[in-house]
Amino acid sequence: MGSRLTIGDPRFPAAGSLTNSGTVNWGNGANLVANITAGNGSITNNASGTINLTNATLTFDDSGKHHTATLSGGGTINLSGAMVTGGFGDETLNNVSNITGWGSISNLTLVNSGSINADVDASILTITPNRGGFTNNGGVSVTGLGAGIVINAAGHGPAANNGTMIISNGSGIAVNGNFGNSSSINVGGEFGDVGDSFGVSGKFINSGDVSVISDVGNLGANSIINSGSIVVGGFASSLNTTGDFKNIGSLGVGPTSFAGIGGNFNNSGFFSLTGSMNFPLGGWDVGGAFNNSGTVLVSGGIIADVGGLFKNSGSIDVSFETLFANGGFSNSGGAVTVDNAGILNVTNGYLQSGSGASTVVVGFPGVQQAGVLNTDSYRQNGGGTTIDFGALLSSTTFKAIGGIVTVNGMIVSTAAEFDAR
Repeated sequence: MGSRLTIGDPRFPAAGSLTNSGTVNWGNGANLVANITAGNGSITNNASGTINLTNATLTFDDSGKHHTATLSGGGTINLSGAMVTGGFGDETLNNVSNITGWGSISNLTLVNSGSINADVDASILTITPNRGGFTNNGGVSVTGLGAGIVINAAGHGPAANNGTMIISNGSGIAVNGNFGNSSSINVGGEFGDVGDSFGVSGKFINSGDVSVISDVGNLGANSIINSGSIVVGGFASSLNTTGDFKNIGSLGVGPTSFAGIGGNFNNSGFFSLTGSMNFPLGGWDVGGAFNNSGTVLVSGGIIADVGGLFKNSGSIDVSFETLFANGGFSNSGGAVTVDNAGILNVTNGYLQSGSGASTVVVGFPGVQQAGVLNTDSYRQNGGGTTIDFGALLSSTTFKAIGGIVTVNGMIVSTAAEFDAR
């Protein structure tokens, strides 16, 4: 059994506190206990101070009094296989200092207003809070080569970022449970590394800014609700969900990046998928339905695939790419434009309704290459369909019983019925 040193005594009116301006080495299974039963305690680690915990434990114990311990000062607490923990399980640790290394922080509410950095190569820092959860108001970084931070929120407490999170050097942050971000998450560091990742096993709720600039980087979650900004732009980087994605804000997927949504995609914000004609690597895939009431811009020599019904009441522009709508396409009062060598392939029918709806397949001379719309059946109940010069709408059956149809290009159909103007 390791040795034990307790700072503070519950029989005295003042809680345990420690001020350090030198070096404290604590190891070999020893337990350094800060007893904060009498009130809120503190460890002040001044700028010249260093506390090294090696295979040791730092315990904050309030005997069930719901007290807070504060780490302050410009010094550093270095963890090397060490544990920072609550003795009773209702304690709160407020870090306004610096914690580095690997090991675990557990059994307490963790509020970080300072710095936490997993900077040891191929090592993990695990955060398992009590029911009060983990909140970052400062900076959380993973800079060790192949290092990681694991945040266990499920079954414990909420986890949220109100500060800055930076993942670099082929490292990652994994959240077991739900996670909320209202500030900044950077996957890839300042210049973009290789193989960085941020993953959430539950629901990821973002109202801040998330950028994936790491090559072969990844942002993944069970489901995502985004009212902020998400940009996936690293080479061969990806955005993945096993469930739904709800976009109220802005989502941008870059030229060589990929987005895979296992469930439904609901967009009432702005979604841009920009590929590269010179390097057509990226793309996107939606396993369920795509419901758009916002703006969708897709272009650049990539392949886009929607498994369920594509329902549009907003604006969609398809250019220099092929969009497959395999569960049918319903344009209800929205605007669909296919231009600049764009191809829209629809299986299970294209239905347009609503007086304000429009489908335009753009041709010469407005663009360099004309657009194409292919479907097994096309039905217009209202709105307008325009096929420009050089453009093509190919449908096994074509039926327009309302609205306006303007044809300067070609409609190819084995059975066509017009009762429109």
